[in-house]
Amino acid sequence: MISKEDKEILELIEQLAEMRLPQQTPTTLFDALGFVKLEAPHSKFIAWLLTPGILNEGWLLQKIISKKFPHIKDIGPLSRIEREDSSTGKRPDIVIYWETEKRYRLIIENKVKAKENKSEETGEPEQVNMYLKEYDINTLDDGCLIYLNKDGDWPTSVKERKERVEPLSYKELADLLDEGIKEGLENENSKAKKFVGDYIETIRYKLFNLPNPNMKKPEIDGIPKALFNSDKISKINQWIERVDDKKVEVNKWIKLEIVKDFRKELNSEFEFDEEYELLKKKNWSYKNYFIGITYNNDVIKDNEVGFIGLHGCDKSKRLIPPEYAKEIVDYIFKKLKSNDKSKYLNRYDKNGKYWLLEKKGLEPFNIDNWENWVEKMRIEMIEMTKTLSPIIDEFVKSKKK
Repeated sequence: MISKEDKEILELIEQLAEMRLPQQTPTTLFDALGFVKLEAPHSKFIAWLLTPGILNEGWLLQKIISKKFPHIKDIGPLSRIEREDSSTGKRPDIVIYWETEKRYRLIIENKVKAKENKSEETGEPEQVNMYLKEYDINTLDDGCLIYLNKDGDWPTSVKERKERVEPLSYKELADLLDEGIKEGLENENSKAKKFVGDYIETIRYKLFNLPNPNMKKPEIDGIPKALFNSDKISKINQWIERVDDKKVEVNKWIKLEIVKDFRKELNSEFEFDEEYELLKKKNWSYKNYFIGITYNNDVIKDNEVGFIGLHGCDKSKRLIPPEYAKEIVDYIFKKLKSNDKSKYLNRYDKNGKYWLLEKKGLEPFNIDNWENWVEKMRIEMIEMTKTLSPIIDEFVKSKKK
């Protein structure tokens, strides 16, 4: 028999489900776009701010260098600023090059919430140290690296302090930008100055949740008083956590079920790489990127369509660059039979939102008959693997000649 307390909570949940959500008033552009804790939008915006002509001909870049590497004097004329530079195949967030004999470079590796990527062999963080090696930054004469992160932590992969590496916190970045505005940052591009002010507020009042002196009085009219009962809300959260735990169990079962007995229907050359969740052959790789058939294992939402498709990533789980993706997709569509071409969709983008190829016409997840749905997904994944396998074999072989 349901308790009085549980009954009250159920009534509260029903009440909440029927009411409109309390109005959320974004106070910055990043907040309105949902970008506050997303790494890529921060990196893109910072790269834009560093571009000559945006803030007083490289003012921000000069400020960062003078603050973190004061012993570096005039480097020379700036050559270019690259986002996710792929020249070494490693894709750091921002790389800045100067027109010097040794092509002086400054790497900015940005982490908002995430930590450094780990080595597949050792399981230890390796990202920043790997960039120093790949870009041949052995001394300060070769280049330097800024490890931008929320709290200004030192990169774990760099075991000892090195003059060519410096951490930079987001608070320091906001202070530098604020300093520029207070000094009377003049700029032909007046929009950039407004964006800088907005970005400072994003960092301080959204990322760090500091009190905003201009904060308006919160509106709480219309919110059920029961929401301020911490015991009831705690109980609701416990229920949600248990359901989420159950979804994790179901996802694990689906993961195992979709790839079970795949060798019986394919052959012994195939393997399922659990680390990258790819069904593939050992030699399926291109330019140090693995290629394989995969699936979206987070589809436990009634009537939501899952994904089965061709995916590519490297050992650090960085997604295959668009130029390589296009090569693979163009080759596959050239070789596919006419009736098979209509079964697949290509909408890959450089942000990794979509895969190289996706299987079209999949059934949405059915909570009332989910075991049968899983079996259908398993069959779809095997069939896609059989169709694409000889083409991928041929592509990989052609690139090794």
